[in-house]
This record gives sequence, structure tokens and C-alpha cells, in this order.
Amino acid sequence: MSKLKNIEKDKERIIFESEIMRAIQRKSQELKTELLSDVPKKALFLSNYEETKRISGSDRFYAIKNKNHKWGVIDSFGKIITDFKYDDITGISDGDYELIMVYKDNKHGFVTFDGCEIIPPEYECVSAFFGGKAEVTKNGERFCINIKNERI
Repeated sequence: MSKLKNIEKDKERIIFESEIMRAIQRKSQELKTELLSDVPKKALFLSNYEETKRISGSDRFYAIKNKNHKWGVIDSFGKIITDFKYDDITGISDGDYELIMVYKDNKHGFVTFDGCEIIPPEYECVSAFFGGKAEVTKNGERFCINIKNERI
């Protein structure tokens, strides 16, 4: 990644975190819960999380890493979409379906925007879905699967 991209990424993260902190300061006197569901896009007490990043390809979803170094997904209102169990959340797949790409134990999978893990992280390599199928690699073998995770 170029230095310019790193600078832009850091700048975006700092602006996002600053907006969250201002929103939290305004609400902290009246709210004692972890989520500030009435503060759109600025919903978390960052002190409870190690890292926050916007999911590539989306302005509605954010990946957050908890103190156990596991990633989960929240929406722009602070609603938790997935459990905190992934090693990374890499972005939105393009193609036939918009799915959140997840990574766990050196394997890739896909999660829907409502948090359903439709393709568990069991593949060494995955492509986006085109024509209703994705190319995957499992145990060194390449083949195609459908959206139901069935080999075709």
C-alpha cells in the first residue's frame, strides 16, 4: 500500500474516531450502556475496542476489533451484526451478491448484511460470486460453489 493511501486511511480513521468521541461526550452523561443507538454512525465507546475500520465498499457497515483481537461487524447505528469471532473482515464482495468477506483460522468465508454466515470460513481462497457461483480452493483443490455452499 502506498504511503499516500496509508495517510488517507489514517486520516479517515482519525476523523471517524473524533466524531465518535464527540458524540459519546455529548451523550455520556445520560447513557450508561455500551451502545449509543440514537447516535447514527458514531455508536461505540471506543475504549472497549482495539480498532475500528469502515468495511471496504460500504458506508453502512464497520468492522470493529475487541480486546480479544477478534473482529465483528456493526451497522452505522451501532447494531452488532456478527459475533466477534473473525481474525479479519476484508470488505464487500462484488459480483452477483453483496456479501461481507470474513477470515478466520487462515480460511475465507462470507456473511450476509444481517449477520448470517452463509459460507463458513473453510476455504483457502475464494472469489466473488458471478453467474451464481464462486471459485474456491479447499485442501489445495479448486472448484465452484453456489450461494448455498454446495459444490457444483
